[in-house]
Amino acid sequence: MRKDHFRSSAGYEIDLVLDFGVRRWAIEFKLTTDPQPQDLARLNRAADLIEAEHRFLVSQVGETVAAGTRVSCNLPWLLGHIETTFA
Repeated sequence: MRKDHFRSSAGYEIDLVLDFGVRRWAIEFKLTTDPQPQDLARLNRAADLIEAEHRFLVSQVGETVAAGTRVSCNLPWLLGHIETTFA
């Protein structure tokens, strides 16, 4: 697994890119307890640029919301997901 970040000349960024060779995850961290739809939309545009299969918006939310390959979650959920995915 390769770990990196991404920033485009147009200002799109991804805090953490996990590249597993056959698939790529885009992970964006926000300190908020109330992420906005435009946060996920911006992550999606950046993730499209790097062809990320899964997109995670990690913030201080209490409830995880998933829609296909897009997930809004908190850090403990993401860490558990990584652990069960690669166990």
